[in-house]
Amino acid sequence: TFAVPSWPGTLVWSPDGKSLAFTLFVPDAEPPSFLQQAVDAAEGSLERPADAQWAAPVQVTQVERYRQDGGGWLKSGHRHLFVLSVVDGTVRQVGSEPFDDSDPAWLPDGKRLLFTSDRRPGREHMYPVSAIYMTDMSGDATRVTHGNDSYYDPKLSPDGQWIAYIKIPSRQASYTRSDLYVMHADGTEPRQLAAALDRDLSGAAWAADSRGVYAKFDDHGVSCLGLFDLNGHSKTLVSGLGGRFS
Repeated sequence: TFAVPSWPGTLVWSPDGKSLAFTLFVPDAEPPSFLQQAVDAAEGSLERPADAQWAAPVQVTQVERYRQDGGGWLKSGHRHLFVLSVVDGTVRQVGSEPFDDSDPAWLPDGKRLLFTSDRRPGREHMYPVSAIYMTDMSGDATRVTHGNDSYYDPKLSPDGQWIAYIKIPSRQASYTRSDLYVMHADGTEPRQLAAALDRDLSGAAWAADSRGVYAKFDDHGVSCLGLFDLNGHSKTLVSGLGGRFS
């Protein structure tokens, strides 16, 4: 049993079924700022009548994004990658740099992971984007994609030759279509698989023979599942599913 301080996300089994990769929010270990300590000390020195109804304590923030609709005040910290061994129960944190990591996906060797992250300097003041990275278990990450577009949900093909992913062009608009792409495992020669389909695509999953990618999309309010081959051909396998599916 592994006790976690927050709810884990994106649990993914390793190819051999012996490890589980996931993301987990880790609070910062830094002590409260000097200003917060001063405010706490001042509030603690006040005489409080027993029957008084006091407001919540004052919170001091020094970051631009400090609260969220439906979530309230955000805790200081970052979402990191973790790997849990189901053989002996050990847990390893993969990397500890001050970035938020998402979308873990195993490589066939079971020793490396793909993931997405925004690691640009000054990203707090920029339109959010994410790039695809590759890391070993030591946390030594290498960036796979480049440019200002956003990349999500990377999946390596069973033969290890291709990476499928969802790409959203960086147009800084209220809505931009999400497209399905593949590229070589080293990040070269990106290729759009569904250029003719004017629909948002998500949930990429490789076919067993590595010759195509399954993805889901909505068409006129109907949920569909399609298969997109590496040459740009596609076909709808199932439609009229309704509700949510994965």
